[in-house]
Amino acid sequence: MGDAMTKKMTQQQILIAARALLAKRGGWGRHQLATNREGRGVPPGNQDAVTFCALGSLKHYGMAVIDADALLWQCVPGRWGSVAIYNDAPSTR
Repeated sequence: MGDAMTKKMTQQQILIAARALLAKRGGWGRHQLATNREGRGVPPGNQDAVTFCALGSLKHYGMAVIDADALLWQCVPGRWGSVAIYNDAPSTR
């Protein structure tokens, strides 16, 4: 899993780490939970993952999908309809 998985992280720690992961130049990805340097989809916990979608960044640090999706849904403005649509839209970069 993610590089911080050697210890149990709190939800707040996961959010902070995921935000930092996405803030890196080229860290935010689209249309896949995670991709490698060649742009191929890989599991978010894979050591070769270099870009992540919002959900993938949380999964990278061990957050369960259901918890991550519920948390992200609270952050996405209702007009988007889903976390995936928000994440993949060119205007949300």
